[in-house]
Amino acid sequence: MPTGTAYGARGFAPVMVIACLVSALLTASCTSGAGSAAELPSVSASPSTSVTGSLPSTTTTSSTPSVASATPPSAKAAVEAAVRAYYAAFDLAARTGKTEAYAKAITRDCDCRDFITAVRATFKAGPVSGGGVELKSQRLVSSNAQLATVSTRYRTLRYVAHSSKGNQTVADATVSSLLTLRPGSKGWLVDDEQILSRETT
Repeated sequence: MPTGTAYGARGFAPVMVIACLVSALLTASCTSGAGSAAELPSVSASPSTSVTGSLPSTTTTSSTPSVASATPPSAKAAVEAAVRAYYAAFDLAARTGKTEAYAKAITRDCDCRDFITAVRATFKAGPVSGGGVELKSQRLVSSNAQLATVSTRYRTLRYVAHSSKGNQTVADATVSSLLTLRPGSKGWLVDDEQILSRETT
């Protein structure tokens, strides 16, 4: 997938679909200006001692993990669900030109919203054959109540963009990225995506 000719974070040529967002992220990610996320807290052991019987020398000791210090499974699941929703919306927009779900999966301040304009312009110029996005893997890197960072790997599928100026074919590519998410009123939303690598296949 080429990085393209005139693809910047705020200026897209209307002949790309998937490459528009990826190329934009290569030069400027959807930055919100927030600080870095904290590392996931680890489970700590809190020893407790109880006395049994009447003799002072008879004691038993046990270690009880502190559940409060660990990230709840429900919180981790919520972040992972938001990541899946983001890439599902990305896929839908790339294949069909429908951007409503994508708009709901990102924050209002995310520069990724430029992708919506690019997709609409591309599909207005002519039909698109093929395309799509497949999420291959995700890994929660860090998380707290206000910020989550997730490492992802996904594949963008070959497509052909048709227009009055001619057809343009974009090959498959495998992309590694780092997502930043923030909580919204109805769940976690993508606030930034930084492309780490992109390999054309």
